[in-house]
Amino acid sequence: MNCPNCGETAAKFGKTRDGQRRYRCLECRKTYSEPKPLAAKKTPIDKAAFALNLLLEGMSIRATSRMAGLDKNTILRLIVQAGEQCFQFLADTMQNVQATDIQCGELFSFVGKKEKTAFFDGDLEGEGDAYDFTAIDRNTKLLFCFHVGRRTAEDANLFADKPALCVSDAIRPHVSTDGFNLYHTTIPPGVRKQRRSRDAD
Repeated sequence: MNCPNCGETAAKFGKTRDGQRRYRCLECRKTYSEPKPLAAKKTPIDKAAFALNLLLEGMSIRATSRMAGLDKNTILRLIVQAGEQCFQFLADTMQNVQATDIQCGELFSFVGKKEKTAFFDGDLEGEGDAYDFTAIDRNTKLLFCFHVGRRTAEDANLFADKPALCVSDAIRPHVSTDGFNLYHTTIPPGVRKQRRSRDAD
């Protein structure tokens, strides 16, 4: 275990009242406890996991609040915390992936409201269209990296840098993309193989 403050080695240092393991840094002498997964300090882990299962099955936040007996704001915080932990787990785990064929694409979504509605309402700050850039191993269907942003050159470049951090250096994979023009500059031509559009069939 490394200290979150200075990065040096930390040793076990007893437990908290609720049984969480505590650590003390051998260098800066600061103490801290393991972060409680999935829930706030007063939310039981089993109840938090039950609420997440309901959300994954497509239940609304208000319905989940009634079924799990949790406040709506607690469920919103739970979604954010679970998402951050999943993102960190993905970043720590998806390394040296043995992918020879990678399929890249974008999934359309929006935050709050669609771009056109947000423009006319004057609410472009933090709302509008959003795209999920995805990289999937064609053989195993493993989604090993993604990027959430807009369909711009800046976000395309940010996404294009991520597969290289996940794939093994010993492999030069083939990359299949859709007709998004920015891929011509963000992905080297030697590894890019554009899929034919449906209109061309």
